[in-house]
Amino acid sequence: MNARDKDTQHLEPTVIFFDLGKVLVDYDFNLAYNYIKERSALPADEFNQRIPAIEELNVVYETGEIDTIGFLQKMADALEFNDSIDSLSLAWSDIFKPITKNIETVGLLAKAYPLAIISNTSDVHIQFLEANYSFFDNFRERIYSHVIGSRKPDSRIYEHSLDLMSAESGKSLFIDDRIENIRAAANLGWRTIHFRDGVDLRQALIEAGVAIPLNEPSINCR
Repeated sequence: MNARDKDTQHLEPTVIFFDLGKVLVDYDFNLAYNYIKERSALPADEFNQRIPAIEELNVVYETGEIDTIGFLQKMADALEFNDSIDSLSLAWSDIFKPITKNIETVGLLAKAYPLAIISNTSDVHIQFLEANYSFFDNFRERIYSHVIGSRKPDSRIYEHSLDLMSAESGKSLFIDDRIENIRAAANLGWRTIHFRDGVDLRQALIEAGVAIPLNEPSINCR
């Protein structure tokens, strides 16, 4: 990195993009799988062997290639789930908890910056999250993979996000927990923060040139 590139890294960004999972909300799919396993006709070993196929199906669902009912029914059939589709939908969705400190930071940033979410996600998860957390109101745009048919780290989702926000890659800051998504954005000229264990988001934002307003908002969680 030359001196000019290092200086650019500390210039104030004009738009800030956030990942959702593991940045604003934590999640644990084991909560769903344990619930389903208790209501499955499969032996535990066979149930566990079928989980990778469900994970592959979920990727298809997150790109919008299958609708919610189709996804849930395929999962119910594959895991021999002996309960209603509605209960399966709730079990698959009720796996989240807020990352309170980061949500508070979003509330502060929204006073001074245009914000957007870029998330690999599905309709059933977004319906649940937006019904339970009001912090989404802080984001001017919410770019969801299942809506636009592209998942990170595919370049199309980043390009679509810039277009929606009328943003430039070099003046855009992207925060994500997955290194492959960070690298894809960086390769397109975006500035990035790799959020992971041990990273203080506010400090990382300040180091990236973000001026965080001082007044603390009330946390936006219903």
